[in-house]
Amino acid sequence: MAIVSIKPTDEFLVDIYGALQGGSWKKNIKPLLIEKYHNFEIKFTRKAENILHLAVIQNRVKVIKKILKEKPSDRFLNTRTGYGSTALTLAATGGNLEVVKLLVECHERLLMEPDSFDRLPVLVAAYCGHADVARWLFDRTPEELLRDNSRFQSVELLKTYIIAGQHDVALRLLKLWENPGDMIRTGEDTLENDVEDILDMLANRSSPPTSLFHPLQRLIHSTLDPSSLTSSKSSRSQLFWNFLTHCGMVPFTEIVYKTLEKQLVDCIWKKIKDGRRRWIAYTIQGPLFAAASCGNVEFIEAMGKHYPDILSFVNEKNQTLLAVSIFHQRIKVFNYLSKMGATTFAMFPAPEEDTILHEAAKMSQLDRITGAPLQMQGELQWFQAIEKIAPGLANNKNEDGDTPRALFTKQHKRLVTKGEKWMKDVADSCATVAALIVTMMFAAAFTVPGGNNGDTGLPIFEGSNYFVIFVTADAIALFFSSSSVMIFLGMHTSLYREQDFLKSVPTKLIAGLLTLFLSLVAMMVTFSMTIVLMFRQRIVWISILMLMAASIPVTIFALSQFPLLLQILWNTYRPRVFHSLK
Repeated sequence: MAIVSIKPTDEFLVDIYGALQGGSWKKNIKPLLIEKYHNFEIKFTRKAENILHLAVIQNRVKVIKKILKEKPSDRFLNTRTGYGSTALTLAATGGNLEVVKLLVECHERLLMEPDSFDRLPVLVAAYCGHADVARWLFDRTPEELLRDNSRFQSVELLKTYIIAGQHDVALRLLKLWENPGDMIRTGEDTLENDVEDILDMLANRSSPPTSLFHPLQRLIHSTLDPSSLTSSKSSRSQLFWNFLTHCGMVPFTEIVYKTLEKQLVDCIWKKIKDGRRRWIAYTIQGPLFAAASCGNVEFIEAMGKHYPDILSFVNEKNQTLLAVSIFHQRIKVFNYLSKMGATTFAMFPAPEEDTILHEAAKMSQLDRITGAPLQMQGELQWFQAIEKIAPGLANNKNEDGDTPRALFTKQHKRLVTKGEKWMKDVADSCATVAALIVTMMFAAAFTVPGGNNGDTGLPIFEGSNYFVIFVTADAIALFFSSSSVMIFLGMHTSLYREQDFLKSVPTKLIAGLLTLFLSLVAMMVTFSMTIVLMFRQRIVWISILMLMAASIPVTIFALSQFPLLLQILWNTYRPRVFHSLK
């Protein structure tokens, strides 16, 4: 059946759009096309669209299934709109995976049909940010097309997947090439330089914040190869990795990105290493400063292995990479550059005639630490770290006449006040709970389960091991809860000076939370032993049930307070800033 085009009238367009809205192929759409034009394969809009195009645009899945059941001709399925788009290209643009699957299963040739901009459907889906559609199309697009760089599909796909954050697919694309560097265009005197584009994409990305599971992450990363987990085939290691990812213990995307980043930097370096040294420095300098600004330490590490001279790079403001990391308060970048010896270049002046120590004294707007006291602690650690590498700048005054220490005090005055209020609010809440535990445990010590022997005055259950546990747990709960009350009351009388937030205030909070937790655990043990002593010989299942119930408050307290406690411990005794050089 030949495909014909008609000049659309407003009346007909109203009819066909109305039929699509009705959604019934048999009752509305097919009769309209067959009765009037005896052909449902006609093009009838001003954009040369046919009924399949319109159904895809409007995501009419049922209508699409009915059309494909009619077994239309290949010519109809390959028909392009006035803008050069096939039905699959439109589906990839819309991001409807179900529609994409239907079209590919019916006519696989559509995978190889580019649009008017010479983009394959897989590239269109990636451009539009539809990750699930892009992955599915990538798995089914012939490898020879993905490796065909005559139209620069490979390098454009690579760039697009990096921009869209689909780093696992980008890594799989890289693996299709025996020599990944072959897909990258480079030239000192040409505009077609993919090196700068890819380096900029890799550089302009922040590193993830350090997780409390960081040591565990490093252990897992050393035992598993993330690059082997990017294949479309499932495996036990991939399932295990995905499980850890969903638990929040391993940022899968970040690890795959690091693998991709390293491989890309390696193959880019192979492409440019034989060029003029000045051109190489010019090519990598911009991305390096961008990476330092946004905190992408992995990119700087990867480039530093190939080009150690990056420490001497200076931007248009006469700033080194170390100075830029200080101005933007990028702790990971600062730590790495300090280990490499970049402190030699730390004395360059900052803009507005402030020294790097004045910049470090300013209030941070980028810190992700929760809670005013912890943020104040981080600010102090950051300032002291910069003070160690530039002690000669401690007495320099800026244009307002402030030394770095005076500027720090001025900038953080409100944060100190907020930190004091935060600590006292926490102390009030925790002291109330601890006082309740003291009251209950003190009463429990004189009202032992089973009562006392009327003749001797000794407890009836004194010979039971459960009674010994009861007495011991009661005493522990009383001692720890009393200590917790004293610690939290002491927080109200603290001075809360700037330096107190470095160690004194966090240590008190750690001690208070730990003693409160231990007293809560001991109280639940006391309660459990009381139940066991009373019901152990009659209704055993009640004892078991009560023991299980007693673990609920402890679990709730641990889940709600332990993340804070671990963060305080980590920040106080293993600070993020410059700890390796202490």
